[in-house]
Amino acid sequence: MNLYERIIIELFKQKISFLIIGSYARLWNYKKGVFPKDLDIWINPIFSGRIISLNGHDVVLNEDCVVEIQDGILKLNIFIKVHGLNFESSLKQSCKKVLKDNVILHYINENDCLTNLMKVKELWDF
Repeated sequence: MNLYERIIIELFKQKISFLIIGSYARLWNYKKGVFPKDLDIWINPIFSGRIISLNGHDVVLNEDCVVEIQDGILKLNIFIKVHGLNFESSLKQSCKKVLKDNVILHYINENDCLTNLMKVKELWDF
């Protein structure tokens, strides 16, 4: 089982709601030319401040920082805050991807991808 599978299983076991964001969401929204190099997960902000166990490590969920977990070439980023988006709204409008064993992953829709992208560009536009 790879890093992504282990983390997703742990989140499901701990009943932590999350959305897939970033390049996998863009790819699953049929965007050509997207080649994911990591997996970005947005955890429901109600879990902010909690300590959870992921991949054998205790992780503090804090909206001021991104948690990075790496295993070999696989890298996973965990976000609590996503610029320009509201978790509950994004979850209600999310798309679904069915994986093996009927595991359903929710990922942000194309509109939310664009909203976030525009907001991030605005924040980092020097």
